[in-house]
Amino acid sequence: MRVLENEALFSVLKQYGILPQYMEAISKKVHKVYTNKGTYALKKINGSHAQTLISNIQLLSQSRYKSFVPIYQTINQEWLAKKDDDFYYLMPWVENEKRPDMDDFYSQFFHELGNLHFQTKKEWMLDESIYENQFAFMLNRFEKEEQLLEKFLERCEKNWYMSPFELQAAMYMNETIQALQFAKRELNEWYEKIKEAPVARIVLNHGNLKNSHFIVNEDKKPFLINFERSYYATPIQDLIIFYQKRLTCQPFECRQCLEWLMSYQNRFPLTEAERKLFLSYLAYPSAIIKMIYQYEKKSNEYTELEYCQRLLRRYWQMKNIEYVVMRWIEAENHEKAKNNPPSS
Repeated sequence: MRVLENEALFSVLKQYGILPQYMEAISKKVHKVYTNKGTYALKKINGSHAQTLISNIQLLSQSRYKSFVPIYQTINQEWLAKKDDDFYYLMPWVENEKRPDMDDFYSQFFHELGNLHFQTKKEWMLDESIYENQFAFMLNRFEKEEQLLEKFLERCEKNWYMSPFELQAAMYMNETIQALQFAKRELNEWYEKIKEAPVARIVLNHGNLKNSHFIVNEDKKPFLINFERSYYATPIQDLIIFYQKRLTCQPFECRQCLEWLMSYQNRFPLTEAERKLFLSYLAYPSAIIKMIYQYEKKSNEYTELEYCQRLLRRYWQMKNIEYVVMRWIEAENHEKAKNNPPSS
């Protein structure tokens, strides 16, 4: 099997005119390629992401953002090499500096994310009908799902004996509805802010933020890599997805999470409307609602124990997010008080 894999990689590298001296498997998809002309990274890519990567690399090449690792073209001037049903792309190998301080690493990471968003932003005046429709759509969704929670709780309370999942969900229900109502309030505040300043901003979202996709070379120069899932959308999209993943774990107070957001905003400050929408979407307990909905469908996708375990992890996520959201609001209120001291 290993021999066949190496033969396939040799065939791919031949399309670049490269004869490897040695290849080291870094992961299932990445190989470090040593040659007498330098060291390269060869990455296998999912075919469904191939065209997206090509479009994003071309877009980045024409943008002001330069902190990305370029990809090489084949001898035939193709961005990707193909072998059977698999696609590959080739990049220079960038040696990643060791990370003794992970807090500092994340601060650099978020500053570089802010740089990506800043250098790829597009702005225009927003038509009233667009934000009116978005507000109506999201408010309707929030209210429907709040009704779903209330009806679920009513059904549970009518039972002589609740199932373990129902009892657990009922215990979390008050906090879940509070989180939903907070999200609705922030959504309403977003609506008021966007009416005052109807400016739309979209940026190139990385789409797959993780530690391994941010590197700092020996010269302390930062790079973002892997733009296979990147897309244009509101800048809060990258932030929400990252924090939802980062905070899906056992309960802890992520004090650094706020510092990372400050690092991001030092490079690319969010507008007032964007901050309100970020807080609304981040705080919204969508993971718990989805789990209750799955349980209600009686799909038997999981055992009762597995449903309870999954619900617990989503409750932990909600509480971890709650801590970050509250710290953000405290910081904003402190900043406003500092900038607007009471008159004597």
